[in-house]
Parts: sequence; C-alpha cells; structure tokens
Amino acid sequence: MEYLSVLFQPIEDKSVWENCAKVISSKSDNELKKYMNNMFEWIKDMNWPGAFDIYARIKRMNVDCIMENYIYAIKIALKYQDINWLDYLSGLIENPEVYKLLPEEYQKLMTKYYNDFRKE
Repeated sequence: MEYLSVLFQPIEDKSVWENCAKVISSKSDNELKKYMNNMFEWIKDMNWPGAFDIYARIKRMNVDCIMENYIYAIKIALKYQDINWLDYLSGLIENPEVYKLLPEEYQKLMTKYYNDFRKE
C-alpha cells in the first residue's frame, strides 16, 4: 500500500477502524512519520475503535519521529481546551526522552495532566 492515509479513520464505516489501526501499527517509524498528525488526532478519544493500538504504537516510536507533532497536538488541544485529549497526550511523558525534549511550559502542563488523570 503506497498511501496509508486511507487507513486513518475511514468515514465510510467506523467498524473497520480497529483493523485499520492494527495495519497502521505494524508499519515502521519511517513509514508512519508523515502521518503523525493523523495518529495524534486518532487518540483524541480513546473510545474510538483502534485508539489504544495507535496510542501504543506512538509510545513505541522513536522520539525524534514524534516530538514536532506531539508539541503541535498539545497546542491544538490547548486551543480547543480539549481536557480529555490533553490527559491522553500526557501519558507520553512516561518516556523520559519525550519529557526532556518538551519545552519547559509543556513539561509542567503535561505533568499536571498526567498527575491529575492518574488520581481519578
């Protein structure tokens, strides 16, 4: 398959999302790098089919592949005050390399969400 974009939450039928996520998750970091925004969009709602597969794949990716899009996802989540998405995004700071590469203001913000989310 040349273009993976057709696998990202196809609008025709939500019932295929889980299988699409499995296919996406089987791809290499290099193949997925240009689809990182799509991957971060998918984890806006962890109730969406395939969200946990995508989330797990993001967590396994090389930090260099995700950081630019991770920071962008945080900015968008803040812009729209999407608390749930910020909670999900905060889980990525479990990787010390990710945390270290975040700007200081985002380190503090993600730590707050991470701690708040884990208390519930």
